[in-house]
Amino acid sequence: MISTPGAMSLTTRSMISFQNRLSVGGWRSMNIGARFRQKARPCRSHSDSIPCPKREGRRKSADLEECAFSIHFFRFIESTSTDSQEVMMNLKRGELDEIPGLGDNLSALIAVPTGDLISLPGHPWVFKDPDIERAKQFVSRYQGRALPILADDDNHILAGAIFVEAARRLGIKLLKIIRQSGISEAEALLFGTAISKIQSLGSWDGAAMEKALRQFEEHIGDFSAGLIGFAPGELDRLIGADIFDGAGNSEPPVEERAISWVGATWICGDHRLLCGDATCPDSVAALLAGETISVAVCDPPFGCKVDGFVSRKGRHKDFIQGAGEMAPDALLEFFRRFCRAMASGLKPGALVYLFIDWRSLSLLQQAASEIFGNLVNLCVWAKDRGGQGSFYRSQHELVLVYAMPGARHRNNIELGQHGRNRSNVWSYPSAASLRRGREPDMQGKHPTPKPVELVADAIIDSSLRGEIVFDCFLGSGATLIAAERTARQFRGMDLEPRYVDLAVRRWQDWTGRDAVDAASGRTFNEIAEASHDEEEG
Repeated sequence: MISTPGAMSLTTRSMISFQNRLSVGGWRSMNIGARFRQKARPCRSHSDSIPCPKREGRRKSADLEECAFSIHFFRFIESTSTDSQEVMMNLKRGELDEIPGLGDNLSALIAVPTGDLISLPGHPWVFKDPDIERAKQFVSRYQGRALPILADDDNHILAGAIFVEAARRLGIKLLKIIRQSGISEAEALLFGTAISKIQSLGSWDGAAMEKALRQFEEHIGDFSAGLIGFAPGELDRLIGADIFDGAGNSEPPVEERAISWVGATWICGDHRLLCGDATCPDSVAALLAGETISVAVCDPPFGCKVDGFVSRKGRHKDFIQGAGEMAPDALLEFFRRFCRAMASGLKPGALVYLFIDWRSLSLLQQAASEIFGNLVNLCVWAKDRGGQGSFYRSQHELVLVYAMPGARHRNNIELGQHGRNRSNVWSYPSAASLRRGREPDMQGKHPTPKPVELVADAIIDSSLRGEIVFDCFLGSGATLIAAERTARQFRGMDLEPRYVDLAVRRWQDWTGRDAVDAASGRTFNEIAEASHDEEEG
């Protein structure tokens, strides 16, 4: 039983009473004040209002009787629910003996030296070291509480062997177990095998798990996936498999009149967006405010003209930077500057995903390798249809993968052992395909949008829930939505105010919440309405 803040549970009181022993003479009573309705007489040496379970000197027979009753009573209520405890508080001495099965309740939970508990011979269910390492985190946190451990009269473990082994490795000397008496060797093996199998039945509800995780993260300060026995990639896969249904790819239209301005910072729930220059280390530092990046997913300008090349003439305006106006040397220096600025906020081992077209691949790889070192991998986004072009229409984008030096990068894939099988060929629909059917016209808003699922999968591969995801070329805001959906915190920026607006509106549409200006505290919509009124006035 877990006590609520501000109130001491009966179990906690019992622990205090048991610890407060007499070295000679033993217990006088196990009283807990008014909660026992004064069944235990207060000690003469203490205030009547605060009864003490200790007594000095010789004990009388009445004291021994009351002591036995109190221990009997307290051992029972310790193993019951809160509601049962409240009922027990109102029972009289004679009524307690009439409760059916009371002897079973009292004898079920016993303390046994951890070293005395042994594996059940012939049990077909086995654990690997990584399994036990996961259990150690749980056992360590709840040390002293009763765990689901059953053993027979010979201390063969019928259920809960993983908890016993975890406790043994943690150096825990005593464990509370439930004794299953009078069971034959064959029955013990059947019993243990059946429990292992039956407990493994069922399946997880991804949506319900997502809600539970948010409760854990809100109320348990040191929560991690390992505390509930999951590997990070395993847990993300469970949630992703249930809730990634194509939603989130919808984009609001790009407005000609911008609401954001260079230097504006928007607070979007747990996320923060800055209208600023990705090549400026001071802008990156202002956005991060001392935080460090766990994974970066960036889609820098390819150095190609947008209007009439990446998209049809007149459909999209050129980017502010890197839209064909730079010579190769200038584009190389542009790539160096944004990589260097981003690196200033990366933690050691952070993974960096850089999307690029084949035309500028060599320049970006040269710049990034100077900052991050050798490639971790080169991934390919294989689209379901080709884009613009007359000779070998391009049907892919390349993704350079680097890791910040100084530590090993995170790997939530682990060769698919948790069911997450990934290769360096990523097959996702193109923006043109998402435009058809149920998905809105993504390409109508941004010339090079990314499916949210694509970005979310990269984030899940390489980070933990609650960690910082970074994108210094915000664009349509796909990385922002992917971070929201995977319970990561996003830090993003773009020099083009209209694309910052697009990302803010997209997040507001998807979450139903308001973005807030960090400086004034006004919402994005309030500032937009005021700007519209001024324009009409």
